[in-house]
Formats: sequence, structure tokens, C-alpha cells
Amino acid sequence: MILVLWREEDFGQPMDKELQSLIEVMGQKNYRHREVFGYRELMEKIRVFDTGSSDFAIALLKTIHRLQHPEIQIFFYEKTEQGLFFVQIGNDVLLPDCVIFPESLYETALQYAEQWKKPHEFYEYLRVDEKYFYKELY
Repeated sequence: MILVLWREEDFGQPMDKELQSLIEVMGQKNYRHREVFGYRELMEKIRVFDTGSSDFAIALLKTIHRLQHPEIQIFFYEKTEQGLFFVQIGNDVLLPDCVIFPESLYETALQYAEQWKKPHEFYEYLRVDEKYFYKELY
């Protein structure tokens, strides 16, 4: 279940009663609960989940890339036999080249991500993005 937010200050805040009631009616069994910021992150999260990939491992790969290239954002696009493809955005412009991580690097990221995964605190919707593992790597 993905909650789309539009303001940074809304992350980690309790939901209003109307939204909470709707979620209770729909049921919460077997859902991963995530918060995203805007349409880019929503599209990416859907693509990650559709491929059966771990958003924690994807977030770790994105964090590593962001530390090396702070001016460029990458977004997961697809998973193929060649690896995991990410589109690049710099200065709000889609760049022509993709970033490709081999499956073996994804598997390594998955192992570390599982070790560094943070427990839910008071709020069950997590924002799992390139900032999620920042403290562990910096």
C-alpha cells in the first residue's frame, strides 16, 4: 500500500481519520506500507514491486550512486537479464544514458539492506528511498 504525499513535512505524520477508515475497510493483510513523494517516486515504487524486487535493496543501490553523483537522481526502470536499469535525472531533465547495476550487485545490496533495515517506529508507513541508508554509508 503506497501513500503519496506532496509536502515533505507530511512524512511520518499520522493519517487523517477518513484515510485511516478507508485503509481499515480495504484491509491491511500482506501489504508493504510505503510513503512516497509525488508521481516519480510512486511510479518507481510500483515498478520495483511489480518486478518482485526489494525496495530496500533498490534504495541502497540508489544511495551508493547518490554518494558518488550527488547532482544526479536515478529511478528504477526495469529488471532484465542484463541487470537492473535506472533512468537518470539531472537538473530536472531526463538524461540520455541509463545506469545499469548487475544482478550480483543487487544481491549483495539485498544482503546488506536486510541487515541495516530499520524497524518500524510509531508509524507503519516507511519512506524507503536513497536517504534511507545514508547514515550507514556516510
